[in-house]
Amino acid sequence: MVTAQQEPDTTDVTAAVEALREALMAAKIVLPSLRADRASPSLNLIRPGASRRRYPAR
Repeated sequence: MVTAQQEPDTTDVTAAVEALREALMAAKIVLPSLRADRASPSLNLIRPGASRRRYPAR
């Protein structure tokens, strides 16, 4: 959790996005829009974006 005294660490969220992308690819799930959420950088959230139509139905 980021408090008022802490600076958000974009390296951590970027690494998390890449690790999540690799794990999803290993499961043959592709989220081409997977990225860090730019709307709230202090929260270090990840936006899943869109997926190919057949994957959400799995």
